[in-house]
Amino acid sequence: MIAPYLDIYRTKGAFKFSLAAFIARMPISMMSIAIVFVIVAKTDSYALAGTFTAIGALMAAFVAPFWSRAADRYGQSRILSIAVPIHIIALLGFLTVIRLDAPRWSWFILLIIFEGVFVGTGQMVRRRWSHVLNGDSKLMNTAYSVESLLDEIVFMVGPIITTLCATNVGPYAGVLAAAIFLSIGSILFIAQKGTEPKPHPKIKGMKHRNPIFTSEVQAIFLPFIFTGASFAAIGLIVVAYADQYGAKSQTGLLYAIWALGSLIAAFINGAQHWKISAKSRYIFFTLALAIFTLPLLLAAKLFPGNLLMLSIALFLNGIFIAPLIVAGYTAAENLVEENQVTETLAWILSGLILGGALPGAITGHIIDTTGAQTAFIVPVIAMGISILTLIFYFKVWLKPRIK
Repeated sequence: MIAPYLDIYRTKGAFKFSLAAFIARMPISMMSIAIVFVIVAKTDSYALAGTFTAIGALMAAFVAPFWSRAADRYGQSRILSIAVPIHIIALLGFLTVIRLDAPRWSWFILLIIFEGVFVGTGQMVRRRWSHVLNGDSKLMNTAYSVESLLDEIVFMVGPIITTLCATNVGPYAGVLAAAIFLSIGSILFIAQKGTEPKPHPKIKGMKHRNPIFTSEVQAIFLPFIFTGASFAAIGLIVVAYADQYGAKSQTGLLYAIWALGSLIAAFINGAQHWKISAKSRYIFFTLALAIFTLPLLLAAKLFPGNLLMLSIALFLNGIFIAPLIVAGYTAAENLVEENQVTETLAWILSGLILGGALPGAITGHIIDTTGAQTAFIVPVIAMGISILTLIFYFKVWLKPRIK
């Protein structure tokens, strides 16, 4: 089962750039929960914390494709060298204005700035895999599964680190830890020049066609929005649920169990040479994830305060996450030319991030007014809408262009 993984890591430079990207994207699992700890510690409001994380996610989703297009045109190292320092400075400013109890509008401005210059290495590292493996479909499935597996490790370890920092050091420590990971990982990633894809400068007179305006990319992007909404709602609810039943220190463990299910599935998925197409896998795993979101609501309602039952439900839900994301990325990559791969993958990732912006405020309101256990209805509804968007694009899925 490990043979496919050994094959891709024999590629020169692969281990180094994969490890660097792994470190650099630790903040994706840390920042939202870290901000929740900071805002709740200062204001005691989950609704406000949800609003902040929603705005941050919305901003990140909006700018990600444009940064990725810039990376395709000018080179990954050049873009990271510009964006990361600005992000870190704005992030430190964000913590400073909160600590000094500055006006709320200043919190929002600095939040928008640091999220606006956050360049995700997730799509960049996948683009590098495509580059060094020459687009080999079997090897790419394994490579994307590796990165999804590493994503799940990120989502297992990151929240635990954030929770430990916020509860044992101070509410601001989780954000600072995320900044350190980003700084170290980005420096290491930038240093891997030998595996960096060559820039594709814009050809004079050639009109750029944004991939998001094609129905095929939309057929993957739009369901991902509501899948991302489900993830974000679950993430916020888990924090509040543990806090509600006096187990706030167990928040990181609950996140880790959720991610463990996805990690195991990612490992198994990467070892498979699928005979069914990526689009078929995408549809199947979306349906499966929707079904296995229901146990979260049932566990919270039927066994209130029982973290074991919630943990089982989270694990089962997590099993379908990584295979779904891998299938979505693989199907999307098949749709575009080489010079648009990073941008297209960024749009797919932006679907998840944009979805993360949708449920924050309403989920926080439900938590504040009726309790965390009731709020689990939000991810159930979100996945239901995701299924409806699949149905809406049914004719598109029948096209041979989506493989």
